[in-house]
Amino acid sequence: MSGEQGLTEAVELHGRLLALLSAGADVVLDLSQAEHLSGAVIQALLVCQRAAVAGGRSIRITEVPSKIHQAFTIMGLERWLESVSRPRE
Repeated sequence: MSGEQGLTEAVELHGRLLALLSAGADVVLDLSQAEHLSGAVIQALLVCQRAAVAGGRSIRITEVPSKIHQAFTIMGLERWLESVSRPRE
């Protein structure tokens, strides 16, 4: 994922992730190029994570910039990111 992510990207991401999960794949998302994640993108990630767990799959998020990691922490979602590598500086 790169740049800013809004509603359009959230809908596209949701569809792509669900398709991968339905095909039996585990998913790794690299956020090293992301500048911002909208609430819609975060919601799509959470919904897809629930679908992954229900289907015996996983979604892992890596290379989370510190700015985005801080946003997840403020929203009380840091635990959700516990499998993520340390935030980039």
